[in-house]
Amino acid sequence: MARVDNSDVAAFWVNPPTGSNYAEVINLSFPDFRDAHMILKLLVSRKRQAKTWARGMTEEEFLRREETLEDQEHAKDNFTAWALVPRSNTTTLDYPCSCETFRRKILVTKSGVIETHIGYGIASVFCAPEHRRKGYASHMMRLLHHVLAPPSALPEFPVEWGAPPPSIYPGVRDAQLSVLFSDIGDFYAQCGPTPTKPGWIIKDPISTIWKMDFITGIVSKSIDIPFEWLTEDKCKELWDLDSAYIKEEFSSMAVSIETLDSPGFTFLPSDGVAGYLLQRVLCEAPLIPENKEMKHFGVRMITKEEHVSSIYATWTLDMELSERPVITLTRLRSTAQYFPALMIQLMREASRINAKSIEVWNLPSGLVDIATNMGGRTKPRVDHLPAVTWYGPEDMQNVKWRFNEKYFFSNA
Repeated sequence: MARVDNSDVAAFWVNPPTGSNYAEVINLSFPDFRDAHMILKLLVSRKRQAKTWARGMTEEEFLRREETLEDQEHAKDNFTAWALVPRSNTTTLDYPCSCETFRRKILVTKSGVIETHIGYGIASVFCAPEHRRKGYASHMMRLLHHVLAPPSALPEFPVEWGAPPPSIYPGVRDAQLSVLFSDIGDFYAQCGPTPTKPGWIIKDPISTIWKMDFITGIVSKSIDIPFEWLTEDKCKELWDLDSAYIKEEFSSMAVSIETLDSPGFTFLPSDGVAGYLLQRVLCEAPLIPENKEMKHFGVRMITKEEHVSSIYATWTLDMELSERPVITLTRLRSTAQYFPALMIQLMREASRINAKSIEVWNLPSGLVDIATNMGGRTKPRVDHLPAVTWYGPEDMQNVKWRFNEKYFFSNA
């Protein structure tokens, strides 16, 4: 097949909200009004994904997991699936590629001023194998800028791409930025809003990893600090409190001399954002042979001292159904003084469930040496690379992604 003819394809919204007379506008949040053809499109997309991303699950198990997650708090009224289709046949089921977006409120700082904006997480970018290396996915991502961002924040739509995506979709074209996590290097940097503008720029893909098979003696060390193990409900309460802490720290960063001239942003873990990864684990855990009981997903120090009570970690499990799980922290908040005790608790949980390793993204610089002394190794990742594109006049290279941890992963 020839490479994509840009003038004959358009970004097509699989399940946009109701409220427009456009024939393919349908909101999957209201089951009584679901359009059978649109649901079929989404099902086709999910079945294609299952062949690559099921990770040991059957197609039925994968589809059930995706349907369950779509009903969770993080997705309600925020989730949209997209596909690239020919302008001449927008109802075809043989579309080459698709993706999903999650609309989020974000905190942004510009010149020391904190503002609330809209940001989008882009997830599940998938191109059918028979359509790969022909330019389809690249063009879908280029068009996506012109769907998510205000026209005033973008360069003029390239003439050689034909007509821009239709402007009938309610609830979009309001983005300050969009982010994604790349497993294919800097591919998305080439997918800008014009042929010469950059797309998504990778930001700080740094991990610290403790391999449990090489850690001896630390787990058995005694600690005289009480900790509380956190259940799912306790984690949800903590993420609400954590969001308040993030807002407070983000405000301090905004007016610091070092960052005053650099725009920055952050997502918040509340409203189901961090909870998504927990729900995903709960969907997958029953499928794992001989899995240990998943009793807790966080740990928090217990103390009467207010300035210490905010020492905690929450996590998810990265699981291949045939391998030992990896504990990946979704949020970490600690001082240097209490970090060793917190890590010992995490290592005990890793030992209990026979985890292969513990991983944290972008460990604060003041904790890196301590982590190294406890057997951790800090280095750049080669997968799950966080990348951002910024819709505004500021230099994208100077934009700072604050609290760039795993709690937002898979919301992008």
